[in-house]
Amino acid sequence: MTPLEEPGDPAAGAPPGAAPAPSPAEPEAPDAGSAHVTVLELGARRVHVVGTAHVSRHSVAEVEAIIERLRPDTVCVELCPLRYAALASEGRTQALDLRALVRRGDAPFVLASLVLQGYQRRLGKKLGVVPGAELLAAAKKAREVGAELVLADRDVRATLRRVWHNLPFRSRVMVGLGLVATLVDTQEVSEADVEQLKKREHVKDVMAELARLVPGLKAPLIDERDRYLMSAIEDAPGARVVAVVGAGHVAGMIQAQGQRADRAALSAIPSRRLAAELRRWLLPALCAGAVALALARGVPVVSLLVPWLVATAAAAFVVTAYARPKPGSLLAATLLAPLAALLPPIDPTVVVGSVEARLRPFGEADRQRLADDTTSFRGLRGNPVSRVLLVAVLARLGARLGAFVGAILLWIRAL
Repeated sequence: MTPLEEPGDPAAGAPPGAAPAPSPAEPEAPDAGSAHVTVLELGARRVHVVGTAHVSRHSVAEVEAIIERLRPDTVCVELCPLRYAALASEGRTQALDLRALVRRGDAPFVLASLVLQGYQRRLGKKLGVVPGAELLAAAKKAREVGAELVLADRDVRATLRRVWHNLPFRSRVMVGLGLVATLVDTQEVSEADVEQLKKREHVKDVMAELARLVPGLKAPLIDERDRYLMSAIEDAPGARVVAVVGAGHVAGMIQAQGQRADRAALSAIPSRRLAAELRRWLLPALCAGAVALALARGVPVVSLLVPWLVATAAAAFVVTAYARPKPGSLLAATLLAPLAALLPPIDPTVVVGSVEARLRPFGEADRQRLADDTTSFRGLRGNPVSRVLLVAVLARLGARLGAFVGAILLWIRAL
């Protein structure tokens, strides 16, 4: 798994008790007077919030210098235990239980996370830094100075599920297309561009544009985590605390200061909304309506259902085949599509993904290569681990496309 990263910086207009210090004259020798450090007074406690960019060598050096200088009681980092284990582990996926996560229906979220990781890794290679290196450096430095380490972020799996739950259909499509675009993105990014991401005027514009372009994304990805992070930091022990977070969180964290967030509630997976549940049954209802109309008009059932079965299964076959699944998985996706079209609770992601995970062997070497392989389409399909996830996701996509095509065909023949 990997972090969902975002650019940003402390915002202007912090409330009383939040005072960004002046910019340092020498960026190469950062300290607690950095423009990227916001000092919060929490009663008798002082919290130094360091806003970083996750692919910035400067941020790594800055974090290390600040912790060394302040020698805090506690260091809080924008990581959950899962993300920390991924960063700290050389293999990054050593603990990945592929079959279990497929059975839980987590394949789409893990695949999305891996694709983002691949994009960040590709960007990091150009800049000579591992994504999230400043968070890992903060954890290491905390141990060196004897500070307590607090993993202050929400579990990444909860974040991904809450993001997906909160997105309307159009935004889900945009997010999906955006993930695909990261696999073919060739835009050059310089170190100076990355440092720009930490400037407050830039992050304000970025956040506003994010909210405009992808409604429903900013709240669970940024705003909820701002509150979660601030709450965790306020509960952290010690009179002197250093908190290392992506700079895009700092402004929201300042606003959340003193508001006692319910972190358990922020981590809960919301139940499916009634409207969303009804939408799941829309296509089956349309199919049933078309069949009823056709029967009323005397259209033979065989001439109606056979083309529907072929169209539904064929769409699932073509889409799933792109991932080059095992024959058994492809057969399962093809046969399951018509049934899933009529019964939405049947999830091809789980069924087909479980079949593929059982049929496709993979070893430790495949796990070790995963971070590098997910930087391209070729690698995504070539690594057995990511291919299992891709097969599972494309099986669902194919089944839904097949259901849509089949419903259109039914109505054409019924009319």
